Amino acid sequence: MQCHRGFTLVEIMIALVLGTVLIAGLISVFVNNRKTAQITEARIEMQQAAQFAIDEIARDARMAGFLGCTRSVNIMADAAPTTDISATAISGSIVQAGGGFDPAPPLGFQIPANTITPVVGSHVLSIQFGSQQTFQINPMTAPDAPIVLQSNNSGLQKGDLAVISNCQIADLFEISDALGASLQHDGAVNGGSDTLSATYGTAAINNQAQVMQFHSNVYFLADTGRTNASGDAIQSLYIQTLPFDSQPLELIEGVEVFRVRFGLREEGSNDIEFTTADQIAGRESEIVSIQIGVLMQSHDLVLDEIDNNSYEITGLQINPAANPAANEHAADRRLRMSFNTTINIRNRRE
Repeated sequence: MQCHRGFTLVEIMIALVLGTVLIAGLISVFVNNRKTAQITEARIEMQQAAQFAIDEIARDARMAGFLGCTRSVNIMADAAPTTDISATAISGSIVQAGGGFDPAPPLGFQIPANTITPVVGSHVLSIQFGSQQTFQINPMTAPDAPIVLQSNNSGLQKGDLAVISNCQIADLFEISDALGASLQHDGAVNGGSDTLSATYGTAAINNQAQVMQFHSNVYFLADTGRTNASGDAIQSLYIQTLPFDSQPLELIEGVEVFRVRFGLREEGSNDIEFTTADQIAGRESEIVSIQIGVLMQSHDLVLDEIDNNSYEITGLQINPAANPAANEHAADRRLRMSFNTTINIRNRRE
C-alpha cells in the first residue's frame, strides 16, 4: 500500500512567505516602471508643446515689421492696432494686478470678458507684420479705384486689415468689401477717405505692387479655469489675433512662466543689450532680437518628492514657493522643464 505524504505546515508557511516576497517584488517593479513611464510621457509632452510654441513665436518674430519691399506704411484703417509700425512691429507688456498692461498693448487689444484671466506679472509679446503670402494686382486706374488682385483665391475678406505696397510706399487699410478678386477700401472705415497714397501697379515691373493681409498677434499667459485631478490650476499660453474681439486661441497647455526679453542695439553699435518690456519705451525701433523663455509643468503630480529646484528663464532665476507669486513656481510634485531661445528679427538685421 503506497503512502501519500502532504506538505507540512512549515513548508506551506515558507512557500507563502516566498510567494509574498516574489509578488511584492513584482508589484514594486510594476509601480516603478509605471512611474518611469509617466515621467517619460510627461517629459515628451512638455518638450513637444514647448517646441511647438517657440516655433510659432519664432515664425512671427522673424516677420515682424514686414511690409514687402518698403519699411514704412501710411495708416488708413480706423481699426488699425498701431499708429507707427516701426514702434509696434515687435513690443511687449507686463500684466498688472487688476488685469491692466504696462506698457500698453497694441491699440484695441482686449481679452473678451468672462473668458480667461491673464497671469499677473507674466509677460506679453506683440508682433505685427504683413503676411508672407502676397498677391499681385492689376494696375489701378486711380488711387480711389478698387484694388483688383490677379488671384480669385486670396482668402481676403470684408473686415480684414491689409497692406498694399510697392518699393516706395505702402498703405494699411481695412477691406470694406471683397467681391471676388476686387477689394474695396471705403473711407467709412479708412479715415474718411478711400484714396490710397498712389495709383498702385503702374510703376515699373521691378516695383510691382502687392497686397498682403496684416497681422497683429499677441501672446500671453492665462489661467484656463481648468484644474488637474489634484485641484491644481492649469495655465496655458494663448495667442490673440485680429480682430481683437474674437476668442483667444489656446496655443499650449502647462506653461507656468512665460518671459520675454528684447535685444536692443543702438544705431552705429554692434552691442546688444537685453532688457524687459518696461525698459524699452521709446526704443522699440532698436529691437533686433528677442529672448523667449517658458517654464513647463506636467499636467499631474508625477514626482515622488516636492520639486524644490530653481530654473533660469531668460536670465531670471525662478524659485519654488508654497504660494507662488510672479516669476516663482509652485513647490509641488509636478515635473518641470525650462526652455530658452533667442530669435533674430529679420527686418531689423542691418
